[in-house]
Amino acid sequence: MDRAEAVGPSPEPLATMQDYFRRFRALRGKGIDGVAHDSLQRSWCAMIVRWNRMLREGDNFVAWLASREEV
Repeated sequence: MDRAEAVGPSPEPLATMQDYFRRFRALRGKGIDGVAHDSLQRSWCAMIVRWNRMLREGDNFVAWLASREEV
């Protein structure tokens, strides 16, 4: 196994992840401006937990996010 296989696919750029986070928060009717740091941190962690769980299960977080936005 080479390094690329051990590490997995390249991570998303920070700006892309920030966009996903804004969209994730918007699903719940929440923004990111004027929100306490600890609230944002909990929400970020919740998004990453979902991202990782979906990745392990072979699901696509971005597709899930887009489908939820359509509702």
